[in-house]
Amino acid sequence: MNIEKFNRIKNCEFILINDSFRKPSSLSRLKKKYESHNIHCVEVSKGNPGETRNAGIEIASGDWISFIDSDDFVEFSGYVDLVEKAQLAGADFAVGQYVRMLLADSGLTKTFVPSNQDSIEQLARDPGIWRMCFRRDLISANRFTPMRMAEDQVFLLNLEFWKHKALFSRLPIYSYRTGVETQLTQTLDAFDDIKLSIGIFFDYLFNVSQERDDRKIVSIMLSSQLISVFRRKPFKGPFLLAANLLRVRNSIRFTRTTLFLMRILIIEFLGRSRNFLVDKGNRNV
Repeated sequence: MNIEKFNRIKNCEFILINDSFRKPSSLSRLKKKYESHNIHCVEVSKGNPGETRNAGIEIASGDWISFIDSDDFVEFSGYVDLVEKAQLAGADFAVGQYVRMLLADSGLTKTFVPSNQDSIEQLARDPGIWRMCFRRDLISANRFTPMRMAEDQVFLLNLEFWKHKALFSRLPIYSYRTGVETQLTQTLDAFDDIKLSIGIFFDYLFNVSQERDDRKIVSIMLSSQLISVFRRKPFKGPFLLAANLLRVRNSIRFTRTTLFLMRILIIEFLGRSRNFLVDKGNRNV
């Protein structure tokens, strides 16, 4: 992350959170190198981005909050511009566009990810929280679930973001890096969190959701999660079938029994898939 640019940005507070769960503490080094009037260094030992982000929420004092991953790149002036426009529009949160950076054997490739930036439905299909800015009073009462993967989707679900006013920008403000083996999202532990997240979304559809718009947005988010799973695993059929069914759920009214059976089958299949990968000695997925 381009930390050196932090001090050039006025009226912004930066909180660097070092998670020392699986590595020696480096807090003193971080403080010596970066601590200043607007940069605060904090250390936790959690092992997941959910609780790490919660630590940031606890001490943040600004009117707006964004969450940035340490292995990505951001355009801070774009964030400042995004917040200024959101304030003028009276929005509760703002969304920018991003660039996907794929690290492969052939090198690093960059792909701009265009999207219909005035659409809540599009955001539900690609809800990367790192390209969003939130009013602090909107999220101050909410916390992330302690998960290594899909914690942002669950956070947005609990926030019911589609019920709040959004501002969309067409400017790319974030570069999202993928293909790095050390990423938490590449581990079997993260696979367990996907299973937990999918269960949470089904529970919302089964027990909480009453309004048509709620069901529509949550079904889109859940289908996107299932698609991300089948893209990673060798077990594509059931996930693709379930995802496509959920995508048309707006026109096909599933009964509670159907949703319940889908939940059981998918969670069971995820468990069996994980066991298969463990038997193969595959710690990364």
